[in-house]
Amino acid sequence: MIRRVRPPILALALALAACGGPDGISVTPVTLSSRDIGAATAHVTARMRRPEQVQFRAPRGFRTRAGDTILCGEYDAAIGPDDWAGFAPYYVRLRAGVVPVAHLGDGLGGPACAAARRGRVRLAPG
Repeated sequence: MIRRVRPPILALALALAACGGPDGISVTPVTLSSRDIGAATAHVTARMRRPEQVQFRAPRGFRTRAGDTILCGEYDAAIGPDDWAGFAPYYVRLRAGVVPVAHLGDGLGGPACAAARRGRVRLAPG
């Protein structure tokens, strides 16, 4: 008997395959180049209200088998003349110096970086 797969289940299966499967893909820690750090921080600061007043700390890097570089760390942005938002996690994925995926202040940066530290991430298409 052949069972027909319903479209939502098929779409979910295809999405999981694009993300590296239900367990994700493995990543390895790497030393970040100044070019990678510069590309990631430029991407983050370009999205801030006061790009000249953004602070960064604790950058960490990871590499996928496909050659993408993942940068994780924390940023703090000025929200007023003497008022700062407080440090929040960021997750930036670089592919050949371009940022196809980033999570800043959306609640996904912290979990994505925690997964990278554990050695496995799910990559959103990008």
